[in-house]
Amino acid sequence: MADLLTKVRSYIEDHGIIEKGDRVVLGLSGGPDSLCLFDILLKLKDEIDFGLDVVHVNHKFRPIEAELDQEFVEKLCEEKGIKCHSFVRDCNEIAKNTGRSPEEAGRLVRYESFCKVAMAIELEGVLGNIKICVAQNRNDQAETILFRLIRGTGTDGLAGMEPLAPGTGGYLMARPLLETDRSEIEEYCMQEGLEPRIDKTNKETTYTRNKIRLELIPFINEKFGGDITQAMVRLGRNASEDRNYLSREAGRLYGRALIEREKNRIRLDRRMLADAHPSISRRAVSKAFRTAGLDHDIERVHLVNAGRLIASDASSGSVDFPGSYRLAVSYDEVLVIRDEKNQEAGAKEEKKIPEITKQIVSAYDFEYPDGMGQFAVFDADVLEDNLIRGKGYFDTLEVRTRQEGDFINLNAGRKSIQDLFVDMKVPKEERDDVWLIASGSEVLWIPEGVCRARYAEKYSLRQSSARALVLEMSYQL
Repeated sequence: MADLLTKVRSYIEDHGIIEKGDRVVLGLSGGPDSLCLFDILLKLKDEIDFGLDVVHVNHKFRPIEAELDQEFVEKLCEEKGIKCHSFVRDCNEIAKNTGRSPEEAGRLVRYESFCKVAMAIELEGVLGNIKICVAQNRNDQAETILFRLIRGTGTDGLAGMEPLAPGTGGYLMARPLLETDRSEIEEYCMQEGLEPRIDKTNKETTYTRNKIRLELIPFINEKFGGDITQAMVRLGRNASEDRNYLSREAGRLYGRALIEREKNRIRLDRRMLADAHPSISRRAVSKAFRTAGLDHDIERVHLVNAGRLIASDASSGSVDFPGSYRLAVSYDEVLVIRDEKNQEAGAKEEKKIPEITKQIVSAYDFEYPDGMGQFAVFDADVLEDNLIRGKGYFDTLEVRTRQEGDFINLNAGRKSIQDLFVDMKVPKEERDDVWLIASGSEVLWIPEGVCRARYAEKYSLRQSSARALVLEMSYQL
């Protein structure tokens, strides 16, 4: 099945999905899709020159079978010389405790596991892009779009999944099989002698996605003719092109209309927003709210009501948005702000300093912590030898925001936190809100939050390390 290998290679090249020097974290369940992708990536690994790690998650959904899946993946990776990171989580229990569906809990755990491994790789001092790779295919794309259509998505949702896009934890999400049909994957596995594990729950109609795959799509194809999968994929491509254009135009409108961005509010030119096409204007308003910190739960009704207020003759007025946010008009200006009372309460809450747990353990049998918390790991002995405060560094570690003179030691050398924030494009007004873990003026860890996590790479844990300093951060409630 050399044709599929050539097809996927071209798709990867055309979309820049995997490039030289990348480190790929592949989710491998052992099923046909992920096994096919694993085999293809092994064949392209040296040609493209990228690193490959595997993540397998045992969701505990299927007793015995799940353990056999895990054993299969771990043995396969051992045979191929690829490091396998296995995670075992009881997703039914997580679903019960969090109020999510088992399907949602499973997805959450998978992406949490991907990010843990990506973060661990980053601690090794990897300089290339770390990309999380999943085996979603053309049929998954069609099912996703159809699922969103049923739930009443807007045009952006019709665009479906992208071959390479920002994902969880700030890492890029790569989908090399997105233009590959499931039938091609099954044929590839058969011709290459691959023996994938089959998840019997994929044949059950308990989950909505399975109902779409097993009942709705066959029904539409039978009763109305044609190929609904092909139609949905075509719709996704068209919607993606439109979304990209509209987003670009909305970004330009936002840039022209922006009067001033303060710490707690954004001021925009009302006339520019009112004169623009409603589709572009609504997207610009949505961008303003995302910039202000509201990046979820915005519905069409919020944006439509805001548009009506902006276009009205009213000299003042406001529209409530989710959380403590609202849009207000004042003569010729549009203000994106938070409710002042809630904002004061929020400010008090934000002053709570995160808690940090410090522990030194043996590096030989160290395992990355499980759970939802943020963590960082360093070579304790190298820290003792290098930090300005010497062997007393353990007690000097503190959680704080930036101070003048702060710096971090990266592989490329010492860098001031000010320059690092500029390089990472952290907005100026948000830089004082970033938590740091530091000893004196030397920063060891910037946990993920306002910006992507960064670590003092000079002190990364290595194979020769004897002792590991484990830092775990949690937020007070």
